[in-house]
Amino acid sequence: MTGVVVAHGGRGPGSHLFRDEVEELERRGHIVIATDVTMAPRGDPDEARSFEETVDVQQRALDRLAELGADRFGFYGHSLGAARGAALAARDARVAALVIAGMGTGISGDAWDPGRFITVAGPARLFQRGTRDDVVPYDAARRLYELAPEPKIWREYDCGHGIDADPQARLDRYAFLDEVLRA
Repeated sequence: MTGVVVAHGGRGPGSHLFRDEVEELERRGHIVIATDVTMAPRGDPDEARSFEETVDVQQRALDRLAELGADRFGFYGHSLGAARGAALAARDARVAALVIAGMGTGISGDAWDPGRFITVAGPARLFQRGTRDDVVPYDAARRLYELAPEPKIWREYDCGHGIDADPQARLDRYAFLDEVLRA
């Protein structure tokens, strides 16, 4: 049985944004948990601790998926949710497939910069970027990809930062998770 954790971007609740993706992943036979986390505002003295706490939530989601019978795990994160996924995969070897959508490294020098975590060997990684993303610069996204060890895949789509809604990006995510988790 396979399990997937889905993480929204941003610093406030947002699991509702991925309801249709959760339903599609479940239809494809995965057990799915869409986490809902809140993180301290940018620049807050507790920002780094807050980020770690959100990664703890993701790890508890993996534990819950295991309780539900999953024995292979994937993670799909959009934007800040992708940074949480990179940190989780560096911390927890159970993550076999990691989708990083709409995220880069070195954007602001934050303690949660995914470039700090992405170099850990382990999961297969799919990097997804919108060619018109006005939030994450191309160079930052590409640097994150370059830091990651193999196996990894780079994909670009004709959309903005809201790559979570791009139909082809969704199909590619589903196929990647299906392939890696069922290998």
